[in-house]
Amino acid sequence: MAGTFISMTTGTLRGMIELGFALSLGVMLDTCVVRPVLVPAFLALLERVRWGSPSTGETRSLASTERGKSAIGRW
Repeated sequence: MAGTFISMTTGTLRGMIELGFALSLGVMLDTCVVRPVLVPAFLALLERVRWGSPSTGETRSLASTERGKSAIGRW
């Protein structure tokens, strides 16, 4: 997909060149940084918040932190 967008940079219209560059850069950042690095890191942090830190032995779930809220907002 990035290759398709980079082919837009071969044109003569300035707007198309800028759009092709921006889209291809965005796809490459998503492929090389966001999905392999940021998504697993976010999920690890979410798991730590949801189930507690493995080093302290404390367990804390989202349900226990949402006491007092309506049942509609729970998962």
